Amino acid sequence: MVDQRPESAEGLVLASGTAIVLGALVVVGAGSAGRPTVGPVGLHRLGQLLFVAGFALGSGYHSVRGHELQAVGLACLAAAWALLFVDWLLAPMLDGAFFALLVAVLALGGALVVLGIIGDARRVEDVISDRLETPRG
Repeated sequence: MVDQRPESAEGLVLASGTAIVLGALVVVGAGSAGRPTVGPVGLHRLGQLLFVAGFALGSGYHSVRGHELQAVGLACLAAAWALLFVDWLLAPMLDGAFFALLVAVLALGGALVVLGIIGDARRVEDVISDRLETPRG
């Protein structure tokens, strides 16, 4: 099977992975360093922004590839990280509903990504079984 990805998808997947890895390193580093700040912003907030960017870029990648469920799921995960970025603002406004909203968005995003992966696996199985049943002439 020939890889039919547009060239733009390659850049999106590389940028997405890079942003997520850098975000993880920044968040873990900030946590182990006792939450240092960069100006008025905590360093962990910069890591959270990298997560938002990484998941948004991943959503774009899956959108270009035609994987709608994964694209929407990763967009939900980006939204969840964006909620965590502004938790200092939303948590007091929404009281206990903030945590419920955050969990709901994370659960929805994760479920959509998993459902998309399962759907892709089923399509691959169908393609393989069709090729095995097709007589070669």
